[in-house]
Formats: sequence, C-alpha cells, structure tokens
Amino acid sequence: ANFTLDSLRLRVEKKLKEDVFTSPGFDTWQTEFLNPDSRLWQSDIKVLFVVLHGPAFFPDGIDSRFAEVFSVPLGLIAQAQTEHKDKIFVVSTLDLPASPALPLAGVDHANLAVAFWRAELERLNIPVLNLSELVAELGRERFYNAKMWYFGSLPFSQQGETLLAEEIVRVADAVRGKRKKCLVLDLDNTLWGGVIGEDGL
Repeated sequence: ANFTLDSLRLRVEKKLKEDVFTSPGFDTWQTEFLNPDSRLWQSDIKVLFVVLHGPAFFPDGIDSRFAEVFSVPLGLIAQAQTEHKDKIFVVSTLDLPASPALPLAGVDHANLAVAFWRAELERLNIPVLNLSELVAELGRERFYNAKMWYFGSLPFSQQGETLLAEEIVRVADAVRGKRKKCLVLDLDNTLWGGVIGEDGL
C-alpha cells in the first residue's frame, strides 16, 4: 500500500486467522515489486493485494496528467502479473474527491482518473478490491479521517478501516475458492412435492 498498514494488517489477520505479510517500511510496495530478491517474490504468498490511497498520488491536486502519474504503478503491476503467474493479484480501485472549486462547466479530472484506473485494471484482467464502492457505501466523511492521515499517513477512520478489512477478507476467500457459491439439493420431495423424473416440472 501507499499508506501506513499496521492497523489494517492486524484487522485482516484477526479476521482471516492467518499471518499477513506487508512490505517493510512506508510506501515501499513499488520497491518490493522491482526487487527480484524481495521477500515478496521469494515467499509462497499466493494472493497479493495492492491497496492504494488515491489522493497520495496527487499531493498538489489532480489535473489532466493523471494517466502519466498512473503509468509507473500500472506498469509495475502489469509486469509483476506477467512474471509471477503463480500469484493472484488484487488491486484496489481508487477514490478521489472532486475539486471543491470545480466550475459548472469544468472538467472533473478526479472522476476521469478513477474511471481510467478501473478501465486499466479491467484491461489487465486483474480482480479488483472495490475501495471506491466501500467509500460510497459508508460515506466519504465517515470512511476517512484527515487527522490520522496528517498524523501518521493512515487515511481511514476506524469504521472505514474495519469495512476495508472485511472486504479484503471476503475477496481473499473468493479468489482462493473458499466461498460457497451454490448449494445443490435433491429437489424431489424437498423443495416441492413430487418426483421430477416421473411427474415433470
């Protein structure tokens, strides 16, 4: 991730009941991706999440050059996916607030950037962690905590982080095939009276 991960990791570990590896240091995921000898690539980790805080990409505000900003992280993800086919990559969507001073006829670069990022993940056929949907579900004011971001580079409120941890666990279980997708029953004299082979529908 590109934010402080300690508390999120602990929440995920508690829910998964498994150890969770995070890259050492702050915002070092790209360094880990570039280093062929990193613990990340030398481990037997099967599912790898890249969870990103959108505003961290644009400390001076977002403008029309968002595709250029995204080119490096997207390139690293695509390269890693090609070189490490034994791992499942899950990448978060981005949430970017629109500029508060956006004129009525102005271009909303935030929405364009969010859509561009999502389209690129789909083009790469990468499963997504739908962070932007979680934010919409809870509400931006409740999902984030600006004080914590400035205090320790942790963007989320406790509520937001809990919701994010639950979604990470849900997606991890799904991509590893641990979720039950259907229940098959003997329908004869179970869901209705009769035997379908003899009586018909």
